[in-house]
Amino acid sequence: MPDDPPRGILISAGEASGDAHGAALARALAARRPGTPLFGVAGQAMREAGVEPVARVEDIAVMGFVEVLRHLLRIWRAFRAILRAARERRPELAVLIDAPDFHLRLARRLSRRGVPVVYYIGPQLWAWRPGRVKKILRWVRRMLVIFPFEEAFYRGHGMQNVEFVGHPLLDRPAPPDREVVRAQLGPALGSTLVALLPGSRRSEASRHLPILLEAAERIAVQRPGVSFVLPVAPTLDPEDIEQRCAGTDIDLRIVQEPASNVLAVCNAAAVVSGTATVEAALAGAPMVILYRTSWLSYLIARSLVKVEHIGMANLILGRRAAPELIQGEATPQQVADEVLKLLETGEAAEAQRAAWSELRERLGGEGEAASRAAQAALAVLAE
Repeated sequence: MPDDPPRGILISAGEASGDAHGAALARALAARRPGTPLFGVAGQAMREAGVEPVARVEDIAVMGFVEVLRHLLRIWRAFRAILRAARERRPELAVLIDAPDFHLRLARRLSRRGVPVVYYIGPQLWAWRPGRVKKILRWVRRMLVIFPFEEAFYRGHGMQNVEFVGHPLLDRPAPPDREVVRAQLGPALGSTLVALLPGSRRSEASRHLPILLEAAERIAVQRPGVSFVLPVAPTLDPEDIEQRCAGTDIDLRIVQEPASNVLAVCNAAAVVSGTATVEAALAGAPMVILYRTSWLSYLIARSLVKVEHIGMANLILGRRAAPELIQGEATPQQVADEVLKLLETGEAAEAQRAAWSELRERLGGEGEAASRAAQAALAVLAE
């Protein structure tokens, strides 16, 4: 009797960075287990890597307590779609990537159906809501973490089946030559470039773009000839971003180049807090970090978050290497002032670049995180 065909592996991501990491993981899984169907919650990158989309990353990529409520129906539909697919296809394994509010609920339902759950890029429980470790102990077969200190944290809380696999951003190839990237960004760029990263979620972009654009206008007044580059995250609609930026009186290029390439050639960056701060740090980009959410979400988060910094790059270093502008501080004038300091004070920019070199070392050198994650995930099937 021939072996039954594989039932497939469910992979689910919750936002743009998770989609990119999920795509790398999908390719690594396919290399080790050719012909295994891959399906799940997928964005553009995962779809291109061969993951069949049962639901879209764009439908669940929402940040903030109040903001989630506004999109609850869309998120619920995606949740029901992935559960229905799991019931019908009976996957051999599920790999859930970050996005704990969505994925811990999914892990519970999948584990009750007998699907072994691997969690890749574990929730940052060392920063807030550490009590959720109890849920992970019940519902997750193996935890794969991307920061060296996380392995000790999870083991200290009773999760013994945890493995540090390296940070997936270290897997990315080095950007092309500086002049090649500048040529790709378009002709007649100024000698000074500033990157604007408004976030990868629609709600984040709509909230932060007006701040960034007004800040850019103020920077341009102080530094004539400066050019601005906005790399559009794959989870955003480029036409929507173009419309939101229409009418602004600055030299702005909206591109679909990888953010890492753009950041590598910019003199400074204004970056919305998230994985993009690590991406900017690994590119060696001096930056200012900002974030705004609804005041209710902010007050709730303040009561739960137990860390001194919100920028992931600062968190990894354990100090504020890049300035952080949160809520009321995240004004166009303050963003402009901080970016101008980086452009006008060589010492400030160089201090950040030195800090980002230290950050790379703390992440454990070079990558192959996706390869190690795929190997660790498939090992669960052999246990």
